[in-house]
Amino acid sequence: SSIFDFCHTAMRLDAGLEKSLLRGKYSQDLIARMEDHLRRLSTKGLVCEDAHAWRLSAEGVLLSNFVFSEIALS
Repeated sequence: SSIFDFCHTAMRLDAGLEKSLLRGKYSQDLIARMEDHLRRLSTKGLVCEDAHAWRLSAEGVLLSNFVFSEIALS
């Protein structure tokens, strides 16, 4: 599956997008580009990051279609 599909599916789950799973599936270059998008979304308050995963914020859940369209641009 594409990194977009993987991230889209994972971010819909409570566990979020687990960084270890991302690192195990995709190249560092592709992950870095995805993380750039996620960090921009984080500055908008739509995504949260901790040491283990990226997750939708409460506002991100409400605007998930926007979040996923932004991720798709990676």
